[in-house]
Amino acid sequence: MKKFGLIFVSLLMLIFCFVGPAKAAIQKEILQNPDKYPELEEYQRIFFENLRDQNILDWSEKCRKIIGEYLLFIVKNPWGEFVDEAKLRIAEFYELSQQKEKALPYLNDIIKNHPQADYFSLGSKYEENAKTAGWALYYRGLWFPSLQSTKDWEKLIKEYPENKKAIKLAKAALAKFKSKK
Repeated sequence: MKKFGLIFVSLLMLIFCFVGPAKAAIQKEILQNPDKYPELEEYQRIFFENLRDQNILDWSEKCRKIIGEYLLFIVKNPWGEFVDEAKLRIAEFYELSQQKEKALPYLNDIIKNHPQADYFSLGSKYEENAKTAGWALYYRGLWFPSLQSTKDWEKLIKEYPENKKAIKLAKAALAKFKSKK
């Protein structure tokens, strides 16, 4: 049980401390007019309800359930405002369930096909002007170092200056990487 608690707290720290949010004006619009964005409630429910579900104590089962619900969310809302965030969440939960190879196609899709999509925060406390692709570059560099991670982090720093939290993490990772050489 202690292991599950530690994993849960680590996940929340990862999501809320390191995952960057959307443009404040867009986020404010979405939160003030939820009827214009019917998929918002579903997107948030998948995340919060499943993490709090005490009936599922097996972490890998919880991850599978969350991934499955986000995949269904994408099928139901293929052009929705939160599809890229759902893909990023899928990648995160694949990595957290030690299946990071399954995360790569989702990260690549965000980077290649949606480079300027705004990232939506799950709470105004975490607002910043960030792009989902910036975070996808950071994660791809971190999780797949053999795929030229330094290039991903350098691209993040150069092309996504609004992703301040991701850039800070990427710079630290670059410094660590260069010190090992």
